[in-house]
Amino acid sequence: MKKIIAVILLLSGLASASDLLGPVWNLKGKHIGDGEPLYWTIEYLDAWGRTVTDMTGGHFYHDRCCGGVRTDDPSWIYPKEYHGTTQMYYCGTTMRYRLTLTNNGNRAYRNLRVVAVQEYLNTTGSWGERIGPDAARDWYLKELKAGESVIFEGTCAIPYDAHGGLDQTHLQVQHWTGGKGRPGPGSVIIDDSKAAIWCPPDQQNMAQSISTGNVQVTGSVKMLATGRGFVEPGVAARFEITPVGSGLLSVKVYDRNGIMVREMSRYTGGGIEVMGWDGMDAGGRSAVPGVYMAVITGPGVQARERVALLR
Repeated sequence: MKKIIAVILLLSGLASASDLLGPVWNLKGKHIGDGEPLYWTIEYLDAWGRTVTDMTGGHFYHDRCCGGVRTDDPSWIYPKEYHGTTQMYYCGTTMRYRLTLTNNGNRAYRNLRVVAVQEYLNTTGSWGERIGPDAARDWYLKELKAGESVIFEGTCAIPYDAHGGLDQTHLQVQHWTGGKGRPGPGSVIIDDSKAAIWCPPDQQNMAQSISTGNVQVTGSVKMLATGRGFVEPGVAARFEITPVGSGLLSVKVYDRNGIMVREMSRYTGGGIEVMGWDGMDAGGRSAVPGVYMAVITGPGVQARERVALLR
């Protein structure tokens, strides 16, 4: 039985991928994949939905905010090896992941540097540029004994203008040279450019109407060039909702980590309704300035709008 020795949270802060990744030509040892001394798994946490890729393109299931709703993009044609289901996160939100590194060998590994970089995956199957300035994370481990596992947790803030398509986590494990102060780069013993795959849909799919009714931002909300909500604290962000029939209307506001900060709901008998958010959380406190996602649901209505809350 493997022993999990620690849960290590983010240690390094922001870092440049070019500063962290070592040269692949310096690859040493046999440590890659199943059955080798060092084995790893990557889990993507708190996803907003699922993306299914196949020979017909990409299919987006918006499970968390609009259960049962699917949008499609026929341009997402990837090689067959990438067909399947991946975790989906919206642009402008934070992707959170858990990396587990296990020593299946008979000896301890000392002075390890673990690097995870989030990169675009091109439709040709080759990897592209990193996903914004928050793409790279690294951790240091003084020792991983035989039979032990260690867990690292990291995040990636997905830019609002991120490219749509599959993305990959590029994993490296290095021996660093030790010495005084912060350890430097060392010999690469693991380099897996496609250690795991995840996905944000592009802006067109995010903005695509997924309702049989319609929702538009009106009143005191100022419209940005991007067409998203922009609201001062204390001023209601109002949504004019045209439901299809009677039933319960709901506006749920989520922060960029996918945590719901406020929910408003009421019954409608039909016709145009106006609901809004005053910039307060569920406890009556002013929400932290930043960008939020409002999820509006009701009879025949399922839609999302982003609202920027200023200082």
